[in-house]
Amino acid sequence: MVSDLLCRLGEIGYRGRVVPAERLRDLQEEIEGRHRQELFDEEFYQERLAGFKFDPPGDLPEARSLIVVAVPQPQIRFTFTWHGEAIPLVVPPTYLYWQETDKQVEEVVAGILGTEVFCPRRFETKGGGN
Repeated sequence: MVSDLLCRLGEIGYRGRVVPAERLRDLQEEIEGRHRQELFDEEFYQERLAGFKFDPPGDLPEARSLIVVAVPQPQIRFTFTWHGEAIPLVVPPTYLYWQETDKQVEEVVAGILGTEVFCPRRFETKGGGN
């Protein structure tokens, strides 16, 4: 099943891995360590990383594995004209179309693993958002 999943993800240009759920602690240590070393812009860290919860959801306390999927998403460039002046704008890849991408990943995974063994979760934040 796992090899079918990873193959299907590769077919649509995504990369995936199945890792032990204990790796959440490693991820937490990595993110917090990089923050302590000031390797993240503080505004970026506060907006995108500080709110992660690294505990399994309450309804999945005994989860053993995580499916991690990386999706290439290019920056999107716009050029606006304001008072006759062209103003370029770069939109980060996660600002647009992320909901459609998440849905596609969930459909691929659920289609291969079935809903009995797969429960879609994104990183949840302390504030309850994704």
